[in-house]
Amino acid sequence: MFKGAGLAKLAEFQSELYRQQAGEFVDEKKAQKLAQNPLLASHFYLGYVAQQPGRNLRKPIAEKVTWVTE
Repeated sequence: MFKGAGLAKLAEFQSELYRQQAGEFVDEKKAQKLAQNPLLASHFYLGYVAQQPGRNLRKPIAEKVTWVTE
């Protein structure tokens, strides 16, 4: 969960990661979106799924996310 100053760190991190991965093919508009969009949210939740040894990846992984707005 990112909020407050964490959103700014996330924005900077993902923009820089994109620039590194894209190399000479950087799309400045996309880099700017990655740097600015997280700052528009009050909170950001990041979910990560790692592959387990022996797991059949053809079976779907169920995910349930509940959004709460005020």
